[in-house]
Amino acid sequence: MRKRTIKSSFALSLSIPAFVLALMLLFTVLFGLLYASSAEQGFLIALITLDVSLGLVFVGSLFYVTRYVHKVYYDGFYRVSKANMARLERGEEGFEYYPSERIAEMADLNDLVRRISEKWAVSVLYTKEADLDAIGIHFLDEGTRLLGEKELREHIPNLIQASQAFTVGLLDLHYEIGQEKLTIEEKKRLLATANEAFAFIPGRLFAFGEDEKSLLCYLPGIDSMRIIYEKVQGFTSDLSVSKRMADGMVFYPIKAAMVCYPHSSIGDMEDDLAYAKRQSAPITFFLPDRKKKSSSDLTIVDHQSSVAFFNKILLPLRHLSGVHRDEDKKTLQTVFDAVASFIGADFKFMALLDDTSGRFYPYFETGKKSQKPVSNELIESLIGILDEDDSFYFSTRESCSSAIARYVDGFGLRSGFIYALYDGNKCIGAFVYGRSDGDMVFDSYTKEALIRMGEAFTDYFFLADKEERARTFQRQSEHILGLSQYSVYKVDDSSMKLTYVSPNLRALFPNAEVGQPCHKALYGLERMCPHCPIKEYSKMNGDVQAKMGSRARNVEIETSLTLNDAKTHERALLVERIHNGERSDAYDRNWLSYSFATLVGQLENAYLIHSRGYLLLICLDNLENFITLQGSEGACFGVRCFIQEIKKALDTHDVYAYNPACIAILLPRIGHVEMIDICEKIYDLSKKKFFDTDKEDSFRLTYLPLGYPRGYTSAGDFLAHVEEFYRNGDFKRGEDFIFFHDHSISRSASKRAHMLAVIDEVFGTRAASCVYLQPIVLASDKKIFGAEVLLRVEDTQRHNFFRADEISRIAEENDRISLITESRLNFVGELYKEHGTSVFAINNFRRISINVDAAFLKDTELSKKVSALYTEQHLGKDFLSFEVPEDLIGEDFEAEGNAFAGSGALLVCDRYTGRYVSLAKLKRYGFREVKLPRELVNGIDVDAKKLAELTDIVNTAKSLEMKVSVVGVENEAQYLALKNLDETMLMQGYYFYKPVSRADLITAVVSHH
Repeated sequence: MRKRTIKSSFALSLSIPAFVLALMLLFTVLFGLLYASSAEQGFLIALITLDVSLGLVFVGSLFYVTRYVHKVYYDGFYRVSKANMARLERGEEGFEYYPSERIAEMADLNDLVRRISEKWAVSVLYTKEADLDAIGIHFLDEGTRLLGEKELREHIPNLIQASQAFTVGLLDLHYEIGQEKLTIEEKKRLLATANEAFAFIPGRLFAFGEDEKSLLCYLPGIDSMRIIYEKVQGFTSDLSVSKRMADGMVFYPIKAAMVCYPHSSIGDMEDDLAYAKRQSAPITFFLPDRKKKSSSDLTIVDHQSSVAFFNKILLPLRHLSGVHRDEDKKTLQTVFDAVASFIGADFKFMALLDDTSGRFYPYFETGKKSQKPVSNELIESLIGILDEDDSFYFSTRESCSSAIARYVDGFGLRSGFIYALYDGNKCIGAFVYGRSDGDMVFDSYTKEALIRMGEAFTDYFFLADKEERARTFQRQSEHILGLSQYSVYKVDDSSMKLTYVSPNLRALFPNAEVGQPCHKALYGLERMCPHCPIKEYSKMNGDVQAKMGSRARNVEIETSLTLNDAKTHERALLVERIHNGERSDAYDRNWLSYSFATLVGQLENAYLIHSRGYLLLICLDNLENFITLQGSEGACFGVRCFIQEIKKALDTHDVYAYNPACIAILLPRIGHVEMIDICEKIYDLSKKKFFDTDKEDSFRLTYLPLGYPRGYTSAGDFLAHVEEFYRNGDFKRGEDFIFFHDHSISRSASKRAHMLAVIDEVFGTRAASCVYLQPIVLASDKKIFGAEVLLRVEDTQRHNFFRADEISRIAEENDRISLITESRLNFVGELYKEHGTSVFAINNFRRISINVDAAFLKDTELSKKVSALYTEQHLGKDFLSFEVPEDLIGEDFEAEGNAFAGSGALLVCDRYTGRYVSLAKLKRYGFREVKLPRELVNGIDVDAKKLAELTDIVNTAKSLEMKVSVVGVENEAQYLALKNLDETMLMQGYYFYKPVSRADLITAVVSHH
């Protein structure tokens, strides 16, 4: 299609009315002359008719041209350009195209729009500074960007929304100077220092605290926590203030506390900052893991296409093997260069550690500045400035860490991204992207993708390093095999082809070559050997002609799967040369454990040093089933893997082959409780999958712990007793039970099964016996206000109590949680029924509190049970309270908390510190009380900082009209300090009462009141 230019199009559009106008003039002159010369009326009529007709045509053509010009040049150029520019400003996609492709300039502009749209789909507009005029912020001092604290706090949500900066920091610089305040000069010095230190952050804002001893700094677009830490650390020593106290001049250092969005959700930033300040450290960065923001939070611009595009770049990394490093290097180079192009980097390099020299060397490097050598000092400096995700990013030169500034300047970089590759705590490499001609600003998704790429690189080089070490170890192993009577070969069990042969195997089988079927290469057979260990899971014995020096000799061999201790399709077979059929009895090669004869020797040594301990026999009750299903070699393989797991878990080598169906473990210097722990651990190991089959593969065991010396004067006497008990003992087999012969005790080796049995017994028959009550007193007069219900379920065999949350979790996982919830609620109901009127009402006893956990909340009938209890017993409002630990209250707690809705019970946040959830959010979730833990209370009588920390929480809670209670009050000084804060506070602690029984609680309530 032929295209016209704007000039030709405009000329053509005006040609129609111009032509009509010319015709009008022509006919007017022509008929005017004819009429003037002849005076005929017909010429006059024709003149008027033609002029009117052509006038109408002229007006119509002029209207058409006007509409065309409006469409093309107003709608086409102005409106579309304005709309596209507005989208660019807002960072939106979906650009409009110009309407007329027939005009060359518009077609060119549409091509440009198309290219911009393609680039925009994989990029994000990234602005650090918000439009303060649009938000309505007014400065107290525009030069230092100072505004009022209240205004700054009110506008923080709008500021974060208007700025697309990924990390926004809220930094509080403060002095712990008691009732003192900063002078005007001290304030000026503090503000000037902070403004200068953070001048590299365009959108920074400052506000002095209402307490007049702190400065709040709003810092949007933080590239790295490290640079903020460096800046703060740089000026803290210069900003100390001195105050005259009763005992003379005291110098106070400045302290810094910071939280960041999106680690803290917007609504929690102030509470999290208060928590950070309470730590009283010189510099505290509190970054809770709250990146899953609630729906009320404002999020950053999210361009999923950017992530998708980056995934395409990184896709080749998934196919790296870590074996063929020369081939893979091309792939790494391609990805590395593609990422550099995507983020606009003109400088890039990667360095890896050489283990031999201990120095880093360039793996690959390209770009305008790549000729400059990479020094070890540079890599070590990079490692020293990394954030917790092993990266460091600076979008501008001003955002760079001073630790690497001279290296950055040496390379001529203005911006960059650094990532270190770690193998555990050891740095094995690093890569750097940089830009020398401008700032390198990218969004959070790009940064996260760069970190994912770094992790992929780390995995690759870690695997490549391990492969190289494995090859070195294989060479060493082959050398050792060459000096022994053993040979090894490996076979792929699907194709039966050799995948590896040890060098000394060819002395027995000269034709052994990798890639050939094993039966053909070794024995010259066309089919699998009749007694193949891989097929039958049994040993294969035979004779072969082996080359011994210059002549061949007949050699007896045994081929087994002894070395095959990995679940893989590659089977390792051990070929052993047997000499006169003799074997040592010190070690059972089948099980890879010591023999019974070795056990006797070790036990005699134990008796010689007067050691006390246990000999644990573990009977393999279903070993015969394994032999039937797996063959003898297969059964040995499973037992061998099991023994290896035991050795690793118990960190011991004292595992012995007691007999073909029993192993023994010598456990010196342990007692009865430790023995139970060990049996439970072995039980968990026995339920792992040790066979590559869908058939039964879980060991069924009997555990027989026998203590020594226990009156047996020698190892021989003790072993005779062990043998008699093993053969004639009165115990059941195959039920995973522990039988203590000396205590006549038996129980399941499964901790879960044992706890379930205890739960069924305790909560089914004697629930009241496991309940204790911790009195709660009122601060104003120490009178008993209520009590907390404590579960004390005793483990009689360990002589201690089970953890309440563990009991609840096991109960919930096995549909027993209703037993526990009902027992507690029934206890409360019975207690109120018996004493509600006669004791509680008279003595102002107004609270029974139940401490809950995650499992407790899973009782779907809880709300109905609580409502029924309130109805049946006519409980007063808030008489029953549920204490929910702070760390269980997540973003989804509103859904879980529905169990309490409308029940009449009070919700209390237990063990509150402010680390996991803010007070404001607790109130939104329906909590009306917080309970402060022992660690916050402990020391407030001797430590002013701890008292100030607790005071801050109490005051914040009171401002939100939330009640406060505390636990762990140990002395009168602590009590008085807390009472001075709030006389309505509720308290628990040994200063008042220890946990008591039901009867003792009633006695205490009556006698005290």
